Amino acid sequence: MSQAATAFKQALTVRTKDCYPADWASTQYNLGTALWEESGRAAGDNVALLAAAATAYEAAQTYYTPKDQPEQWFNVQNGLGLIYEQQREWTAAILHFENLRDMEPMYAAQK
Repeated sequence: MSQAATAFKQALTVRTKDCYPADWASTQYNLGTALWEESGRAAGDNVALLAAAATAYEAAQTYYTPKDQPEQWFNVQNGLGLIYEQQREWTAAILHFENLRDMEPMYAAQK
């Protein structure tokens, strides 16, 4: 596991969902991104890294909502769509990309 992913995992022992929900969600997102990037550099089978990245993004998604944190929610949806696309889990990828499509007008209006 990369140093970044290890550091984010360690941070989650302090940044718990109960005590620091926003920081916890941000750390989960960053962990997912670190694992996803690592999967692209990994030699050989990166299925486990992609699955771990998706798990971290899914955790972040439990906090981020399109109404309250639209930018973060949008980024998580995009990351999940891309990961599921890489895993050839087409139904899940399409679901997350459709969420992006549905969110785009509202997201753009808030900028």
